[in-house]
Amino acid sequence: GEESEEANITSKGGSSWDTKGLMLEIRHCRGRGAVSIFFTSYNLLCPSGGTSPLPRKRWGQEGIDSDSEAWPSQSLHSVTDMSLPEDVTLDPDTAHPLLQLSEDCKSVKGLFTRLDLLDNPKRFEYERCVLGCVGFTSGRHYWEVEVGCGRSWAMGIARESVRRKGEMIFKTEEGIWAVGLWGNQYQAVTSPRSPLALNQVPKRIRVFLDYELGQVAFFDADRGVLIFTFPPASFAGERIFPWLWVWDTESQLRLYCVPDAGALCCQSMERLYNSILTQEEPAVVMNYKRE
Repeated sequence: GEESEEANITSKGGSSWDTKGLMLEIRHCRGRGAVSIFFTSYNLLCPSGGTSPLPRKRWGQEGIDSDSEAWPSQSLHSVTDMSLPEDVTLDPDTAHPLLQLSEDCKSVKGLFTRLDLLDNPKRFEYERCVLGCVGFTSGRHYWEVEVGCGRSWAMGIARESVRRKGEMIFKTEEGIWAVGLWGNQYQAVTSPRSPLALNQVPKRIRVFLDYELGQVAFFDADRGVLIFTFPPASFAGERIFPWLWVWDTESQLRLYCVPDAGALCCQSMERLYNSILTQEEPAVVMNYKRE
């Protein structure tokens, strides 16, 4: 038979809970694929519960201070803990002929000589881009990209209808939301470009997409610091794909293997449990079901 349990963790002053017992249960189920955690409400970004958009970042030609106090230090965890990581692989049918994908389709680097590839409507012809295999039409998603030592790369998302043939311009009006490095300058592909004033060079970047709210954000995955968020967009039901661009032969991007869902559940619960023990503000309301 099926056994179902539900545990609600509420803010201090609300109903009681057995956090330690819930953590032990999650650890017991970890690795068996038996746990699914759904974030139904959260207080880090939404003290009253429900869903709230990311705070909007101001930007201008003078550049952006990514460590501004406008962004809470816990923004990476509080935003992306509500979703599980995507196992993104790259679609070789979309890759520009001057890009080489690894055998596992997890990394891409630039080439000196064009590969002899069959052309097809999906393949990028002018810009050295590649898309992920799977697109999204709903929900919250994130994935992480490791940045190599090159100086010409970008990452983000693209509409399915993004231009594949002929010259294209990287901007949201063309269906691309991205950040990247051009020479010595980190930029977001707004119109005009937005320089990014980063205190530290990111080694791994987390790309976050909330389809319904039209939000696209980028984080330094190691430091938990927000790099940039775009103004809310309307995707109008169109499929949205992970997108990478590599210009030179020194640049390489690799999709990072984020820990499995069970490990992430435990990490989230440990942070929650520690916040309760230290009497910090509570983080989230969580439901879980064990079958």
